[in-house]
Amino acid sequence: MGVLEERFFKIQTEVSPAYQSDLLMFIYRKYIVPFYRNFANVRRWILDGRETLAFTLLDPNGLWYVDVEVTAGNPVEVRMKPSDPNVPDRVLNKIKEDLIITIQMFEDEIRRRTLYFAWVPSKHFAKEKTFTQKRKILSQIFTGNMLLLFVIFIFFSYAVFILAGPEYAPIILVISQFILVLFSDKIIMRMGDWSITEESPYVYILQYHIPPEDFEYIRRNYPRERLLQIKREIYERTLALGRTIDVQTVQDVFSQHGITIRPENLLVKSVNVYQIIKEV
Repeated sequence: MGVLEERFFKIQTEVSPAYQSDLLMFIYRKYIVPFYRNFANVRRWILDGRETLAFTLLDPNGLWYVDVEVTAGNPVEVRMKPSDPNVPDRVLNKIKEDLIITIQMFEDEIRRRTLYFAWVPSKHFAKEKTFTQKRKILSQIFTGNMLLLFVIFIFFSYAVFILAGPEYAPIILVISQFILVLFSDKIIMRMGDWSITEESPYVYILQYHIPPEDFEYIRRNYPRERLLQIKREIYERTLALGRTIDVQTVQDVFSQHGITIRPENLLVKSVNVYQIIKEV
């Protein structure tokens, strides 16, 4: 007889505290309601300030069931308790996979009306490079789906065969590919706004989930240049002075530009990008 084990795992999310309750409702609407015949005992509760969505997944043949609890937070915590050891692992893995996908769907929905600022602390404020037509093309070639780069290389190959002939064309193509691979990192680095180094490894990210009622107003009245001015002022009041980015400063800067920030919709975090790349 197998051992009955409770499964527990966490799902990292970018959802701010203000939308964590909406996340649970999204799981209910998108995951449970469409397949309501497979679920029972759906309920919600709040304990110690944390909201939980609970439900039971039923076996179509009535042989087993799985009790699931999804607790909102960052990370989202999920507990799965099978009724007996005979519950297939594929069922538990499927629940986990479905919940991860559903949470990602919610994040994508929220991300459409989320404002992002990013900084790399330095002695001088690093101004974003102008997004010229040339830079747009290079970005599409090197950071897109690679289809454009593939098409360009096909035309380049034809040109090399025509100009150099079949005897030298293969050598030229191999050398050109080697050069492209060798300098690809430098090309991408030159396209970026900042340099990530061992001395400056962190990227600070501010994300603000714009309330639906404010989204159209901000989109119409705050062009890129004005948002970059807000970004610069936040930097000058915090990171440039050796301070961390705090909610009060962000509120003050946005307020001076006519935007009332809801603190519960705001997330600020730092990521050691240099360490992540080093470990890859």
